[in-house]
Amino acid sequence: MKFKREYLFLAVIIVALVVYLIFKNTDRTHYSLPELPGVNQSEITRIAIQRGDSIVTLERRDERWLIQPQGYPADKGKVDKILEAAAGLSLSTLVSESKSYTQYELTDETRIGIEAFRDDVSVRKFDIGKVASTYRHTFVRLEGDHRVYQARDDIRRPFDYTIDKLRDNVAMKYDRDSVTGITVTGTEGSLTLTKNDTAMPVTPPIGADSIQSEPPPKWQAADGRAADEQTVDRIVISLSNLTCDGYIIGKTKEDFSEPIYTVTVGVAEPAILSIFEKGEDDKYPAVSNQNDYPFWLPEWRVKQIMKEPAEIMGEKPEK
Repeated sequence: MKFKREYLFLAVIIVALVVYLIFKNTDRTHYSLPELPGVNQSEITRIAIQRGDSIVTLERRDERWLIQPQGYPADKGKVDKILEAAAGLSLSTLVSESKSYTQYELTDETRIGIEAFRDDVSVRKFDIGKVASTYRHTFVRLEGDHRVYQARDDIRRPFDYTIDKLRDNVAMKYDRDSVTGITVTGTEGSLTLTKNDTAMPVTPPIGADSIQSEPPPKWQAADGRAADEQTVDRIVISLSNLTCDGYIIGKTKEDFSEPIYTVTVGVAEPAILSIFEKGEDDKYPAVSNQNDYPFWLPEWRVKQIMKEPAEIMGEKPEK
C-alpha cells in the first residue's frame, strides 16, 4: 500500500507539472503582433527623424534627396538604408506592456522618432530605442501603442546621424577616361598639360625603316615636353571622386578668395578645385564648381593633389 500511495503521489505531481507548463506556455504566447501595413520604399517622398527637440527632414526632389530646411544634398547611400529600415519594419516579439521605457531607451529624451510620408500622407510612424544585446533586434514602439516590441535587425544605426553626417560629401566627380587636359596654378606658377590618348607606337609602312617611332607622351606641355605620367595620373584619379572631410559651417564660397592652389580638369564641363591656406586641425578649406558649399580637405589628401609645376614636369629642385 505504501508503494501505491507513493506512485499515486508522484503521478499527481507529474500531472500538476504538465498542467502548469501548458498553461505557462499558453500565457506566454497569448498575444498577437500588430499587422503593419505594407510600405514600398519607392513611394516614400519625405521622412522626418526626431531626437529630443531636434527634427531632421529628408525630402525627395525629383531623383535627389535634400536635407530640409537647409536644402543640403543628402548622401544617397545613407538615405537608401534609412528608407529600407523604415519601409521594412518587421516586429518579432512583444517585450513589455508596463509603460516603463527607460531600459529600452524609448523615453522622450533617448528615443528616435520616425515618420515616413507619401506626399502629405503619413504611412509609418514609430519610435526606435536601443539595440538589443544580440545586435539582431531593436526595441521599438508604434504610434498609439504603449507596448514595447522587438523589431528585426539593428534598425537604429541608419537613423543615428547628425545633419553633417547625412550630407553628401562628394566635392568633385567626373569620368577620368574623358579627361582631355589639366591646368594647375600654384605658388610657383601655372602649367597646362594636354592628354594624348595614343597608346601604341606608330608602325612605319612596309619597306621603311623597321624601327618603330616612339609614341608621344601621355601628358604633354605646350612646348612639347613630357610631364611625369604617374604624378599627373595621381592628381586626376584623386579628383575624379573627391570627397570632403565635412563642410565649413557659417561660411559661403564667396567668403574665400586668393587660393594657394587651383586645379582645372578638362572634361565636358571643366571641373575646378581651389584650395586655401591651412585652417584648423590640419585641414584645408576648399571650394569646387561642382559643390555649392565650402568644405574641408584633410592634409594627406591635399598633399596628393597640390603639386607644383616643376614636380609635375619631373624636374629636380635646385639645391
